[in-house]
Amino acid sequence: TIQFVGKDKKRRSIRLGKTPMSIVREIKVKVQALNYAAITGHPVDRLTAAWVADLDQLLTEKLARVGSAISPWGYYLPEQAAGTQPVA
Repeated sequence: TIQFVGKDKKRRSIRLGKTPMSIVREIKVKVQALNYAAITGHPVDRLTAAWVADLDQLLTEKLARVGSAISPWGYYLPEQAAGTQPVA
């Protein structure tokens, strides 16, 4: 389980089950980068953006549920990170 404090100051958890610790550490670093982007409004780095694009559906859904700046389709949403909605 990875825990972090989100933009809304609430503690969030991502349960990873029996995932190897090396993979959990890798996911933790990316979640920290996404959380930083969500809090500060800064864009994520290219490596994190590429990682998000390659995520499987299950992890993408878990990240979207905890309020990270990821859409359910695996795309980083800068407007969600900044707390604004895109202009139509």
